[in-house]
Amino acid sequence: MIWVVAGTEKGRILVEELLSSGYKVLATTATSYGGSLLAAHENLDVKNVPLNRNEMIILADEYKVRLIIDASHPYSEEVKKNALHVSETAGIPLLELGRSHVAIPGAVEFDSYSDAADYLHGKAGNVLLTIGSKNLKYFRESQQQKIYARVLSLESSISQCAQSGFVPERIIAMKHTFSVEFEKALIREFDIKFLVTKESGAEGGVMEKAEAAAQSGVEVIMIRRPVRESENIFYNMDELILRAGEIVNG
Repeated sequence: MIWVVAGTEKGRILVEELLSSGYKVLATTATSYGGSLLAAHENLDVKNVPLNRNEMIILADEYKVRLIIDASHPYSEEVKKNALHVSETAGIPLLELGRSHVAIPGAVEFDSYSDAADYLHGKAGNVLLTIGSKNLKYFRESQQQKIYARVLSLESSISQCAQSGFVPERIIAMKHTFSVEFEKALIREFDIKFLVTKESGAEGGVMEKAEAAAQSGVEVIMIRRPVRESENIFYNMDELILRAGEIVNG
């Protein structure tokens, strides 16, 4: 059994590729939305609830997992730490499906959300946050700006927006990535002057957001991705699946 820590579109594709190659797969996601991305298959078991370290170790033993593949979001640091802990504790090999880094010319980059929020506070012009819902708490409007949060159209995301002080008229709830033209339309509609994004790779729609911002004269603020280096991180899915086969069948 191969355990894929999923929850992203790329994770879904990986699961499908492994199934088509004849492997039995356990896929876990933290939300029902992540689980809904995965189509039913006779060789696929899906768990779509958050798991702590102990629960993950129990699950690995229950399913006789021979390999863990971390295909979680590049900013899911806690998930990655937990996967590594399970790997080391249970002695199960761990591979990771990474995302290539994307450089955005002219972007102002920060290592933390709080630093980005400090930079923006007091600046004149509306702000569009496209960083998910978990770190909205760092951002506060000033008299010269309105701050809009674009998040997934999930109850949990809307709830986190409210907990972070965002009123309904400042919440844009949508699903998936969008075209350059759509991003430009959103920028025009809300008179955006600053766009905050994470360095989540091409899969996260960063290039479309950056291009729309450039064409609209909008400043991009980028939250840098945590630096992680390992020989077990693969950026090519075919190479990862080949290595997975060597481990499972070796």
